Amino acid sequence: MKTVPVVALALALAACEPAQSPPAVPPAAPAPAPPPLAAARSTPLTLTRPPPLAKEVEAFPRISTPVSPYAARINLTLAAADSRIRAEIADCKTTDDGAPEPNASWERNLLTKMGGPAFLSLLDSNFAFCGGAYPNAMRSFVTFDLSTGAPIDWASYLPADLTALVRAFDDINGLPVRQYSAPALIAWYRQAALAKIDEEMRRDCAEAYAREDLSVVFWLDAKEGGLGVQTDAFPHAIQACAETVILTTAELRRRGAKPALTDAIDAAHEAGVWAAKPAPARSAAP
Repeated sequence: MKTVPVVALALALAACEPAQSPPAVPPAAPAPAPPPLAAARSTPLTLTRPPPLAKEVEAFPRISTPVSPYAARINLTLAAADSRIRAEIADCKTTDDGAPEPNASWERNLLTKMGGPAFLSLLDSNFAFCGGAYPNAMRSFVTFDLSTGAPIDWASYLPADLTALVRAFDDINGLPVRQYSAPALIAWYRQAALAKIDEEMRRDCAEAYAREDLSVVFWLDAKEGGLGVQTDAFPHAIQACAETVILTTAELRRRGAKPALTDAIDAAHEAGVWAAKPAPARSAAP
């Protein structure tokens, strides 16, 4: 009997079997459609307000959501600012010899200028009478960057021709104040501010706006849809001349601001995340 080698037999049998197709490759999943502007951004913040520090003295809001180490860092900073104001109020209401200061008073109001996404911008207004001839009115802005948990570094988001820093100090809350005085920025601010006021006030304020030491501060303004700009360099007697003007997101983009900033402002403007009072907390935030 003639024998067939095993290898040859296996090859012959394989040739008789129908050819098998390679396993089908599943089709690639379709790329998701680009989300609309509001959905493409991070969600707005949820803020709560701790109980007042004293009668007519509001506490800074705290971030409830999103929960993150950066939000926790902001909350600790705001809690420290509240503690500082408590100490200032106690000092205001006490004379140098430790007796109660007659007629001393303190009011503090807080307003959310932009409550996310990406940034939290707050306006803090204090009105204090601590004895003496005149009361003190103090107004300051603070903007936090939720990607760091720290006050915003404006130079990281704005072009160099807007961010020539001239003064840096802490406000009454212990929060940083940064004043800028780039030539192009001041020229734009003078023109825009004077254009907002009537002819009589322009005459009265012309000397104030001609000051060589003019500087401005920034904040994010979701309602107006841009960067808030105002001088805080005027003495008390001419503070009424200090106009707020807005660098719109269109103008910011034209000047080279980072999309991370302008897109967040646009999203906040569309979502209407400004000015609303945060929900009251059941107990004081840390």
